[in-house]
Amino acid sequence: MFALKDVIIKESAPKELLLEKHCDFLQQFQQKKNEFEYIFAEPFRMSGVFWCLAALDIGNSLDKVNAKDVIEFVLSCQHSNGGFSSSVDNDPHLLHTLSAVQILTLYNCTNLMNIDGVVEYVKKLQQEDGSFAGDEWGEIDSRFSFCAVATLSLLNRLNDIDVRKAVGFVLKCRNFDGGFGTRPGSESHAGQVYCCVGVLAMTKHLNTIDVDQLAWWLAERQCKSGGLNGRPEKLPDVCYSWWVLASLKILGRHEWIDKKCLREFILACQEEENGGFSDRPGDEIGGREYNGITKFDCTFPYIADVNKYEKIIKIGQGTFGEVFKARDRKTGKIVALKKILMENEKEGFPITAIREIRILQKVRHQNVTELLEVCRSKASSYNRGRSTFYLVFAFCEHDLAGLLSNVHVKFSLGEIKEVMKQLLDGLFFIHMQKILHRDMKAANVLITKSGVLKLADFGLARPLNKQNPRYTNRVVTLWYRPPELLLGDRKYTTAIDIWGAGCIMAEMVTRNNIR
Repeated sequence: MFALKDVIIKESAPKELLLEKHCDFLQQFQQKKNEFEYIFAEPFRMSGVFWCLAALDIGNSLDKVNAKDVIEFVLSCQHSNGGFSSSVDNDPHLLHTLSAVQILTLYNCTNLMNIDGVVEYVKKLQQEDGSFAGDEWGEIDSRFSFCAVATLSLLNRLNDIDVRKAVGFVLKCRNFDGGFGTRPGSESHAGQVYCCVGVLAMTKHLNTIDVDQLAWWLAERQCKSGGLNGRPEKLPDVCYSWWVLASLKILGRHEWIDKKCLREFILACQEEENGGFSDRPGDEIGGREYNGITKFDCTFPYIADVNKYEKIIKIGQGTFGEVFKARDRKTGKIVALKKILMENEKEGFPITAIREIRILQKVRHQNVTELLEVCRSKASSYNRGRSTFYLVFAFCEHDLAGLLSNVHVKFSLGEIKEVMKQLLDGLFFIHMQKILHRDMKAANVLITKSGVLKLADFGLARPLNKQNPRYTNRVVTLWYRPPELLLGDRKYTTAIDIWGAGCIMAEMVTRNNIR
């Protein structure tokens, strides 16, 4: 019985593993330590280092990375309480402690760290019910049970915790369907299943569960495309190829899924030109790659403290984050601070913000919004030991959507022509730079008090790919979306931005919302 939600794998999808390209894809980021997107991986860096090194090791390319730099970075992140943080400027966490131990184990040098300190740190995080908190703030999750048990297993110190209670908590997370959740009563999820099965395997308690029932639940995660999802009625995702298959391997039931179909799904997720994997066939390389696997360079570049700016007033808020009008305390310059919300921290820094930065680093034009710099707040107990990031833009007083909704603002035909000229000038420039905007709408057209138009919000933008012009069609706000996208086309061009510009012109002429 296959899950209802699925994807289609095209005949043109890759059918061979591009191992050399993937290793090059991973290794190249060691030389990109000064790029903005590296900065945003700070809260997840230690885990990203491990996953990247593990992938390179599998590809027999671990020697491409400077081991001395990696080891020095890891050791610099151990705190006085024994735990490890994601990077030097953050607080210790059980997840990053496991990753640090895994990295040092990979290099056969665990003796270089304070092992007794690690053991004491893990012991203190165990709760009375046997569960483990991820850090000093006390969040409980079955994944942290795995982190604790795996860490001590690698150090041969498993008996330093109450194993019986740890197993008892994990068993309480088991559901009627055989799966496991984050805590007792939570929905079954493949990621939690892997963690709980891992705990039971390392503590030799697999005999306490119905292996066949759990294996059946895991096997049901395979979709008709061959891909695996994390729970019922969800699309397949390449990451579950690991979580589900690894769980089945531990249970000795990995033959219960269609190996050939899964292999085809994974191969179809490859980026043929530069290497790397997307979540599913045809999608772009996503946040996991930017914030995890690829971010393993260990030198943290300088980035300004956001306190150099004085916040004046909040001027906007959305799913992307909050926007503040602010003043540079030193120069008095007025700027816009875009605070990046990280509600879904497990997925890393938002891919939309990373795209925006990557694009705006490359384009400089009078009709394109100007990214001045990236700032961060310092990690503190108020943000749970994590930095908050801000994008700093040149300030614009108005957006076109706001002006059009104001009945007191009238546009003459000449003014409409001038707005459209500047808009098309900006579009022409980014198109000449081989960039698709993919989110043309009046709200993303900013105008200064002197009448200069700035095309903004490059969160959905991406470079044109002439060799493989196949993109996601889940872009552009519905009312500005061209017919080809509505019909599911994935091989589109810069014409989709021109359509959006036409919709904006129609709004200005009619003064009616195009909805």
